[in-house]
Amino acid sequence: MMKRFRKAVDEREELEVRRIESHAYYVFLLGLGIAIIVQSFVSGVSFEHVVGEFIVLLAGVGWAMVGYYRKGIWDYKTKLGIKTYVGTGFITALVYLIISTFARYFRSETDLLACLKYAAINSILVFSTVFLFMALYGTVTKRRRKKLEQKFEDAD
Repeated sequence: MMKRFRKAVDEREELEVRRIESHAYYVFLLGLGIAIIVQSFVSGVSFEHVVGEFIVLLAGVGWAMVGYYRKGIWDYKTKLGIKTYVGTGFITALVYLIISTFARYFRSETDLLACLKYAAINSILVFSTVFLFMALYGTVTKRRRKKLEQKFEDAD
């Protein structure tokens, strides 16, 4: 069967294209996340109005996670381990704490301390959820990596 399209780039150029696509993907996800945050928290729009952006965001993240899992790859910038899980959970909880506190304060005009307490309690829940999810995903990825290594060793 004849290929309809031939590669117009060599291996080095293909690597550069993949890096550019990778950065574009992260900008895309960050942009969607910021749009959802601004519309939901700052503008006070209900979730029904941002559900489309949220679905696209989850689809993009889900697609990447399934792809990483199938190849047994965690990430090329971080390593699997408890430090990564804690760090990711902490950063996510901190970002949530800051955004939620100020959004709630400016929307309801209540006491800043009360808003901070409410956001802090929810941040603990956010940290726990992210940490548990990352630990579970890391464990599954480690198993997949070992399985793929055995498969490649058996092929040799």
